[in-house]
Amino acid sequence: PLLRVLNVRGNRISYLSPETFEGTDQLWHLSLAENILGEGLLPTGAFAHLRNLRSLDLSHNNIQHFPANLLLGLKKLGSIALDGSRLSGPELTGLLSDTPALKRLSVANTTLRGLSRETLAGVPQLEELALVSAGLGEFPARALEPLRKLRSLDLSGNGLSALHPYALA
Repeated sequence: PLLRVLNVRGNRISYLSPETFEGTDQLWHLSLAENILGEGLLPTGAFAHLRNLRSLDLSHNNIQHFPANLLLGLKKLGSIALDGSRLSGPELTGLLSDTPALKRLSVANTTLRGLSRETLAGVPQLEELALVSAGLGEFPARALEPLRKLRSLDLSGNGLSALHPYALA
């Protein structure tokens, strides 16, 4: 089929195999939000057949671990939503390293641990970043330095008490 959009939000999907999306290489937009993928296994290669994917929503799946190379081969992926995931800075770095076209990233309602300059260094083309209620507490100096094309930053709901010198540099 010439399927371009697939929305399976709000179901009980707990597992994806590397063959789940075989034959859907024309898919542009995929929403798997509000499933239970965090209870099952999200294997490397789960999205390998989606070479034309432009947006991916994995929000609110309680995913606690993202395997290495999960997004490998998704060279056209421009937007990813990981809201409600439990991520560390290094894990996010590894996940984003395979997304050369990424323009929009949402990591809202999370407990993002270990955000640093290195976390976002692999996505210098990023234009929009939402870190809403990401449990940051403070925003590290020069964390945005690699993001020369960043146009929109949302840090609302983090309980920031101050913006440190060079935090937005």
